[in-house]
Amino acid sequence: MKKIKHFTPLIIILSLLIFYGSTVKAGWSEIDTKTLSDLNGIWGSSGTEVVAVGEEGTALRYNGSSWQSFGEVSSGIDFEDVWSSSGDDIYATGNESIFHYDGTNWLEIPGIQYSLYAVWGSSATDVFAVGMLGTVYHYDGTAWTRITAGEESLRGVWGVSATDVFTVGMNGSIFHYDGTTWEDMSIGDKSLYGIWGSSGSDVFAVGLEGTILHYDGTKWETMNTGTTKTLFGIWGRSKRDVFAVGSLGTILHYNGKRWKILESGSIKTLSDLWGSSSAKDVYAAGKGGTILHYSCAAVSIYGEGSKEVRVLREVRDGILSKSPEGRELIRLYYQWSPLIVAEMKEDEEFKGEVKDMIDGVMLWINGSGK
Repeated sequence: MKKIKHFTPLIIILSLLIFYGSTVKAGWSEIDTKTLSDLNGIWGSSGTEVVAVGEEGTALRYNGSSWQSFGEVSSGIDFEDVWSSSGDDIYATGNESIFHYDGTNWLEIPGIQYSLYAVWGSSATDVFAVGMLGTVYHYDGTAWTRITAGEESLRGVWGVSATDVFTVGMNGSIFHYDGTTWEDMSIGDKSLYGIWGSSGSDVFAVGLEGTILHYDGTKWETMNTGTTKTLFGIWGRSKRDVFAVGSLGTILHYNGKRWKILESGSIKTLSDLWGSSSAKDVYAAGKGGTILHYSCAAVSIYGEGSKEVRVLREVRDGILSKSPEGRELIRLYYQWSPLIVAEMKEDEEFKGEVKDMIDGVMLWINGSGK
């Protein structure tokens, strides 16, 4: 890691053009989780409170600096998904089970009779878990109640509020909940495994053979993804910044206009992903204990809405992306960015040096540093 400090400053500076919607490859770094158990779900309540769960009761927690196992669950339990409202309010679903972590222990919710594949909540007192045979369990802050949505197994759930919830599943099943009833919105016959949206009128569902469907508040339409790899998870920061992950290390990004395939550096199937809007980090979890991480250096220093990031993106899109040499600089950034960010987190002096270099480039761009 330390040798990054000696990496050519010019390469670092000119390639700090940070935006996930780039037309070139983005780089991801793999984290050593010290487990070989498949990870099926990941969620966070903040950039320093992220949880990943998987087979044999595996539960990993990221505290802002490292991933560690936490809590104890019977090895006979395979977690399928996780959702949290805070570090001491975490729900994980699995084979005929819902577990709740209260900050100290994992406690099993009694009376669950169906395997559950996904969980999501709008708050600590409004949580949905979905699974086999159209099963939906809802928690209202006091008790879990079983209801149904169709007959197909449900694999993903997401919503805007307690009265605006979507669930997807096998054979193209899609249902919408308005607080009272589940409306059947099923389309096609391709099984769907994940769902996310920026609002109730901007929703994405992913599934078999690269399928991505988009809902605009009126109808669902199939999107062109450029891949036939099955997709299992989807998450985004906005309607113009959306990621999807799937088999053989597949990662896609949507910039509001089109989907692009990103280079993950892995061939392991990725099951789920989550990102922090405040910390600008994205994590993807998958087979064999895999967790991939991506973060943006310039955004980490200046902030997402900063003038510096806006100007750097304009230079990237308007100048560097138009020449082979410029595109190579962009590629190098996406290759090294996760490592640069990781080093900045560990070394404030190095972070200051990178900021000084970018500040110098900003002066040059603005014509005042000549």
